[in-house]
Amino acid sequence: MENARLHGKPALVHAEIGQGAPLPILVTKIQPPGRSSGLLDRPRLLALLPLLRSKQLTVIKAPAGFGKTSVAVAWAERLRELESKVAWLGLDQDDDVPGRLLNYAAYALQRACGGLGSSVIDMIAEISLLPIETGISKLINELAELDDDVFLFLDDYHHITEPAIHEGLSFFLRHALLVLWVTCRIEGQWTGGPQMCCPIVTFGAARKIAICEVQARN
Repeated sequence: MENARLHGKPALVHAEIGQGAPLPILVTKIQPPGRSSGLLDRPRLLALLPLLRSKQLTVIKAPAGFGKTSVAVAWAERLRELESKVAWLGLDQDDDVPGRLLNYAAYALQRACGGLGSSVIDMIAEISLLPIETGISKLINELAELDDDVFLFLDDYHHITEPAIHEGLSFFLRHALLVLWVTCRIEGQWTGGPQMCCPIVTFGAARKIAICEVQARN
């Protein structure tokens, strides 16, 4: 599979993602996990919500077990209470394929926004070799027709290493009326730049991006 270049002269990325029938979807991947009782409240982080709503990309990073997913779930619940449209997608290593991730993202957005994403799901089912940027462009156009604020959460983005996905999401952020929140696992003392824990932070100006580190007691 070739990597996509969604800026300059594009190299089309074709993913074998359609077989003439809808791909199976695990519903548990497109709904946030329930909040376990006994978890620590994160009032300092939750208080950042008004500021983070103005950012186009928020990256929540922490070592395993520090509660980054729980923080993301709490923020998602608060956004729903504010009548925003909130889509959720939990990622694993099998999602490091452009077509598969696009299909799941379309289902997540459809779940949050009614019929949005249905045309992309149908295209994936009907076309065996679908250029990934075709589906992304379709989602961008459909999002432009909504009046609501739309937030897409991608949990455990550290499983994603495929450059075509990073480039596709960067293209998505540059053109879509959508706010993206991702959680990423980091190990040990983090010394790299933000683009190393989440490569899509290179999509645009720093003022549009927030990096939040979840610590044991914040």
